Amino acid sequence: LLDLWPQRGKMCLLFSSVKAEEECPLSCICARDSGTVTCRDGEHTELPGDIPVWATTLILRGNNISTLPGGAFSSNNGTELELTTLSLSHNGITVIEADAFTGLPRLHLLDLSHNPLVYISERAFHGLRELRSLYLNDSNRLHFSRGTIQCAFKRSDQYGP
Repeated sequence: LLDLWPQRGKMCLLFSSVKAEEECPLSCICARDSGTVTCRDGEHTELPGDIPVWATTLILRGNNISTLPGGAFSSNNGTELELTTLSLSHNGITVIEADAFTGLPRLHLLDLSHNPLVYISERAFHGLRELRSLYLNDSNRLHFSRGTIQCAFKRSDQYGP
């Protein structure tokens, strides 16, 4: 091209690596108007790290996520997520480590049902001050560490019966 237009000078193209706010995690469906990101029946073995900041509901269902590690939701490029609803049902989750839900201070509903849960750390729910509903349906093999449930529902205890 430069040979065709030698008088025009040089052209320089710059490409930005900044992620557009509207982008959706690979193999997920995003509905910005409802604030919902859905990643269903995929081959995810870990949580997507590029959840849009506008998301208030994240549905990860039918994947192959066996462990929720500490800080699983705090690696979103340093941005705190606005999630109020998180559904992690039917993922094959067996272990939830300490501080797994750090970075989700506004979370109201957490669905962990239909997972073969074996162990939940006593600090798994640390920082979930707004948690109102925790679903553990069909988790028959579940073993709670001492103090797990008191930690998860501490806020409701503050207001009495």
